[in-house]
Amino acid sequence: MNFPYFKDNDEIGLVQARWSFVNKDENLLTRLQNINLAFHFEVEQQVNGIFINFFGFNGTAGVWRIKALEDSGGWLERTTVEDMDIAVRAHLKGWKFIFLNDVESQCELPESYEAYRKQQHRWHSGPMQLFRLCLPAIIKAKISIWKKFNLIFLFFLLRKLILPFYSFTLFCIILPMTMFVPEAELPAWVVCYIPATMSFLNILPAPKSFPFIVPYLLFENTMSVTKFNAMISGLFQLGSAYEWVVTKKSGRSSRGISRPWWKRSSLSIIRGDLLLLILRK
Repeated sequence: MNFPYFKDNDEIGLVQARWSFVNKDENLLTRLQNINLAFHFEVEQQVNGIFINFFGFNGTAGVWRIKALEDSGGWLERTTVEDMDIAVRAHLKGWKFIFLNDVESQCELPESYEAYRKQQHRWHSGPMQLFRLCLPAIIKAKISIWKKFNLIFLFFLLRKLILPFYSFTLFCIILPMTMFVPEAELPAWVVCYIPATMSFLNILPAPKSFPFIVPYLLFENTMSVTKFNAMISGLFQLGSAYEWVVTKKSGRSSRGISRPWWKRSSLSIIRGDLLLLILRK
């Protein structure tokens, strides 16, 4: 289905499909995860794909042009987000990406908190590792100032550094301290309006999840500790920065397949000059 997008367009390096989740209604944890991932695909991936032909490769459900992989230096294991790594390097080389929001690839969400916590640690530590490694290359790259701004400030810093830092600082440091210093008053827009607005915007792509907006807000504030810790460990190369634990899942999306591919580390299907990557996440 993706292959026609490469025909007569030699600039296309990657075509990425959207994930859908077979167990998104399994429990409260999977419902809350679905809110974040719906925003990621419906907003971040789709908007970036439309306006700048770039987004982070999700590591699965994508078709790469082999020439783009080779031109970008190949698959490297220098961070815990090797899929994002190859996407950034390909973008700096001038390759364009296409995101297909109407093409779904069934995936599965971790159903236990421990599995989700370890996954989030990897997903927030890895981008900071990559940012340290890629910053010089981004600055020197022969791409437009706007694309450099998007990579540095929007792609890396805003979503992976500034927002986790804001959540952690506000809800885990400032608000608890006000309990011990009653004279310290914070503006309502800091304590209420900004967090509520951010949560509302995040939940818009998943309208069926609106009844869970309060648990979502509380859960994200709690997870800010894990995300902030992962971000710091990745940024400063601390001990847990390169911790890579495969996310435990039950295999619901793969039932009926005679050979369980999810037990392999990866599956690659080559057709002509295209490479379909299905990687264990």
